[in-house]
Amino acid sequence: MEIAPGSRIAGVPHKTGTQEYLITCEKGAIELAVTGEKHLLHAGDVVAFRGDQKHSYMNHERETAIGFSMVVFSPYLTFRIK
Repeated sequence: MEIAPGSRIAGVPHKTGTQEYLITCEKGAIELAVTGEKHLLHAGDVVAFRGDQKHSYMNHERETAIGFSMVVFSPYLTFRIK
């Protein structure tokens, strides 16, 4: 995700049991707010949280922040590629 300076992205709570990971490995800093707690992440930081909770991402910096989010849905889907 790319977050402009001073911008906020509201996350959408996912299905119960979903796990979400925010990885800020490109540039800038991203503040993750989830269930009333705030976590400030810088390049290289990783946080895992329950993706079925209300959450948002905020960039308080003067430069664009770039981060990656991975969502692991529950129940886990498995499949085989032939």
